Amino acid sequence: MVRLDSVLLTVLIVCSSGKQLRAPIVRFKALPPTSLYSQPLQFVPWIVSDQCLSCLCYTMSLCDISNNNCGDDDDGCGRFKITKDYWVDSGKHTIRNWLPQSDDSYVSCVSDFDCTIQSVQSYMVKFQQDCNGDGKIDCDDFVALHLFGPAGCRSNALTGVYRERYQSCIKQDLKLIET
Repeated sequence: MVRLDSVLLTVLIVCSSGKQLRAPIVRFKALPPTSLYSQPLQFVPWIVSDQCLSCLCYTMSLCDISNNNCGDDDDGCGRFKITKDYWVDSGKHTIRNWLPQSDDSYVSCVSDFDCTIQSVQSYMVKFQQDCNGDGKIDCDDFVALHLFGPAGCRSNALTGVYRERYQSCIKQDLKLIET
């Protein structure tokens, strides 16, 4: 079994106005078969690209690490704003020494970057669909699926701040700068 670990890079987005924005991007590398997780990781085909994961993170929270705290609202928590139902649907991934049945397993997972990425990938593999009806499954669909779920992604569109963040991230000429 191969363990995947992430390397956080920063993307420099240069807007046509000359303004420069920095957004995180995730790259993955294979490590020896030891695992941080309480149970061996099952192989999950990673269908969401690094760029799409980065833009999803940026769309949800500007990928702000301070968003790891969970409140009492239904907004979700962590950098990807994952709700408890989303976490359950993704397979209840956990970090070492946490049982999925523990009340704190959800919070510990969505506060841990690697566990969160595993949850997002698993969710997308399980529920992937062409949300916008353009004949392909791509990042547009994954962001809609993440925000609206499998039952709502076809009937809802990105609006407001989520739309602005996603479009500014996905459409720019991305240049990687290692942090």
